[in-house]
Amino acid sequence: MDKLDQLDDRELRALRRALGDMAALSSLPAMWVNADEERIATNLADALVQVLDLDGVRVSFRTEQGESREVSRFPQGQPVDLVHRKRCSQATAFSSGARM
Repeated sequence: MDKLDQLDDRELRALRRALGDMAALSSLPAMWVNADEERIATNLADALVQVLDLDGVRVSFRTEQGESREVSRFPQGQPVDLVHRKRCSQATAFSSGARM
């Protein structure tokens, strides 16, 4: 019996999604040809939020001129309260002893 025949529907759907996600991520560099840094960071952040099912992503980068910039992305439809998120992350970092 083939190993693929032994997979249940849930496992097969998860494998198909993973393969689709890998294909999507591998195509990103082709979209970045002639794109500026902010466009690249935005595309990367959007892809990571969707593919990895994250609560949020922040991409920090430097422009060709040496300016520091960052792009933050959160799942669509989710309310974004950046002040609350920052306070929560600082409280968590403080309670764990991590430095921000």
